[in-house]
Amino acid sequence: MGSMKKIIFLLFVIFFSFAQSLNFAFIGFDHSNWNLYICENNHCKEIKTKYEIRNYDIYDKKIVYLGSDENLRLIKDKKEFVLIPSKKHSFTQPYFYDNGEKIALVKLINKNSKKTEILSINLKNKKISLLHFQYSTSLEPFVKNNNLIYSNVSCVNGCGHVIEEIWMKNLDTGYAKQLTLRNTISFQPFATKNEIYFSSLVEGKYQIFKYEINSKRTKRITYSNGNDLFPCTYDKGIIFVREKDGNSFIVKQENEKETILKIDNEIKKIRNLRIIR
Repeated sequence: MGSMKKIIFLLFVIFFSFAQSLNFAFIGFDHSNWNLYICENNHCKEIKTKYEIRNYDIYDKKIVYLGSDENLRLIKDKKEFVLIPSKKHSFTQPYFYDNGEKIALVKLINKNSKKTEILSINLKNKKISLLHFQYSTSLEPFVKNNNLIYSNVSCVNGCGHVIEEIWMKNLDTGYAKQLTLRNTISFQPFATKNEIYFSSLVEGKYQIFKYEINSKRTKRITYSNGNDLFPCTYDKGIIFVREKDGNSFIVKQENEKETILKIDNEIKKIRNLRIIR
């Protein structure tokens, strides 16, 4: 019985360690190019792509990215191909949803960010449909619980500064509402069941905030002298990118305690942090 208990305990430890592993991806600059890196079980490796990556998303073994050739590209089953070519319009900021079967993305009409649409691609039948259109610039789609969360630029000229706020649209009812009213740049939303994390400009620096969906309250999460960007959540807390003194770091915050994650010393700049789903 004693040996059986030890085996059960070891299996529990192994299962728990895998369940609690923090797996993420990011784009890092290695002196000459921006490359994609995937970090699993405390080990990061570079993922080779045909073109330099502008932005991307990852779901399981599938990667969708905007390449330097301006085409939206998909890597699936170790094969890479053009998902949507850039012709009259261009496409950017992809996000996998519906268990990786669909991709939400931004369409830049006439390749201009002043007028956008948020589209959906069904990977099974390649059907493209409209998720959202607003008479302004809607960016950074994120889908959670059949809600489309996105940032919307409401003013660029005539306001003295750029105003970008976080919005949410119920995809069943088609009803959209503005969540934040900070009168500054609030962007890069990441949603959980009851909260939306985002980065927002305050006193000249970007810091992480949290919007609580039920109470409709906004709470500041970080108080640093750097720029805190690309927030993501995991089972124990949040991770984000901190830019300071010309370098970038990945920081995890658990119970308000911050720890810098160890990344290859050759990577000095980091952006587009993503949790691997």
